[in-house]
Amino acid sequence: MKVVMITPPAGRPTATARCWVSLLLAGFCLVAALLHVEPLLEFDRAAIASGAWWRMLSGHAVHFGFEHLAWDLGVFVLLAALIERRDRAALVWCVVAAAVTISLNLWFFAPTIVIYRGLSGIDSALVAMYATQVLMRRGEHSRSMRLIVGLALAGLAAKTVIEFRFGATVFVNHVAASFEPVPIAHLVGGATGALLAMCAATTSSLREVAPGQRRRWRRCDRCQPGNQ
Repeated sequence: MKVVMITPPAGRPTATARCWVSLLLAGFCLVAALLHVEPLLEFDRAAIASGAWWRMLSGHAVHFGFEHLAWDLGVFVLLAALIERRDRAALVWCVVAAAVTISLNLWFFAPTIVIYRGLSGIDSALVAMYATQVLMRRGEHSRSMRLIVGLALAGLAAKTVIEFRFGATVFVNHVAASFEPVPIAHLVGGATGALLAMCAATTSSLREVAPGQRRRWRRCDRCQPGNQ
């Protein structure tokens, strides 16, 4: 029997190489679940007040049971890979910024939240970032793609409103998992992801303008009667 080894073309990274940050973060969540280290990593207000500040980051990686983990991790892997394939730095910024802003908002504006776990807030940030990226790059995506991400963004907003209004989760059975939904995490996460995408798009547009063109614009501005 002849064995043929198939290797990817030179210069073209494999899917794993293109999405290694997404896979690394997902793997950390899986390992944490398998080792049952949730009490050591969760957002615990008393522990944080005692100096365990890292829990403000690690709390997003642990969950309340398998169903909670499966929903959060499934969404995370999909969206994180889509973003990382295009811009790895954007993914890292989004995950870190969302984790920090969500935890700070819980700490200062939700004092009744004593224990918090889950990727859902970061998932909301990734959904908002990816949808905003697609909608702001109209020329790079089809109308159907823009419609899909627009519906996803509307769904995220509707889900957050339902959680605020009725105090119930949409996908996970929070009663069976013994936790209370925290819609502020989804609101803050979504806002963070969208804001980062808009800032990145604006910065990219400014960089694409040639320096000479910017100088001509400045000269034209000085020529306006109101600027003399």
